[in-house]
Amino acid sequence: MKKDTVTNAMVVEAFCKREVSHNSSLSSSGERIFSFKTCIAQINSEGLILNDSKYSVTSAKHKGILRRVHKWKTVQLVQNVPTGATDLTPYLVNK
Repeated sequence: MKKDTVTNAMVVEAFCKREVSHNSSLSSSGERIFSFKTCIAQINSEGLILNDSKYSVTSAKHKGILRRVHKWKTVQLVQNVPTGATDLTPYLVNK
């Protein structure tokens, strides 16, 4: 079994720099970061939108790395986001 040469922390670092990166379970488009196929965070004009919905243990680890790697000034939490969602803005309570 081949191991990813790009670590989860490296993908998160790329996301924080608004760069594209990916490995087998985590990917950054520059503005959004996906755990598998679900957006777990995205950057907007006010800071970070963080998907606080519960999925898998792996997705929880991905979000933990994101919280540790970068300290965002403003974090807006969204919940009840379905698996496979690609945009978090529709889930903001106060848009």
